[in-house]
Amino acid sequence: MKMHESWLDDLAGGHISCDHELVSEINITTISHDHPVAKFMITFYTYWIEGLLTPAEILKHTMQTHPQVCNNDIHRETIISIMIRIGTNMLLFNHEGSLCLAQSIAILENYECVDSSIAVYLLYYAALYNRETAKQRSKLWIGAGSGRRDYLKFFRKRTSCKCLKKMHLEARKQLSKMGKCMNCNDIRERTSLSVCSRCMITQYCSRECQVAAWSEHKGQCDRYVWANG
Repeated sequence: MKMHESWLDDLAGGHISCDHELVSEINITTISHDHPVAKFMITFYTYWIEGLLTPAEILKHTMQTHPQVCNNDIHRETIISIMIRIGTNMLLFNHEGSLCLAQSIAILENYECVDSSIAVYLLYYAALYNRETAKQRSKLWIGAGSGRRDYLKFFRKRTSCKCLKKMHLEARKQLSKMGKCMNCNDIRERTSLSVCSRCMITQYCSRECQVAAWSEHKGQCDRYVWANG
């Protein structure tokens, strides 16, 4: 019950009266703790608060625990709406947490149950390495400082209200579009980075860094090619 109350409190957003104009076929404000969507969020929050897993692993384990929810379009879209609303509230209060939610949303948006007999973890990896998901994640995982402009853009694009407009416009003036070299971890303006010509996703600051990282990147590069072939 504690975890159920926790995600509902974050959904309500304290004194925020706006629902960010998100529409769901399920009334999420009155959802009971035994509803499939609520069970999904309870599991997600349990892993999240424990802090022992990466954002991608939190979602993967939650999806494997509740495969019937992932493969139900209405339930999955409801979860996306819940996460968008919570992430927006967290940005309005400058609370940490928007990174985990944004990465989870990006994966869920590109999750497609093409065949119910296919294991959820395989469909999860197909969504994880989907080019659109990967591009979003590469922008978002830089960090709350350098990546704040991208967090705000991500959630503002998914809401119809004006709650994040001012914050996003200010961030665009103050913060450049940043990227991260996946070899030396140097954070710099995105225009100064190049991408792997094979997967078209992973960024590097120089040819030397790309060559040095190839042995480690090759496996991930293969997965990107597989998911987008």
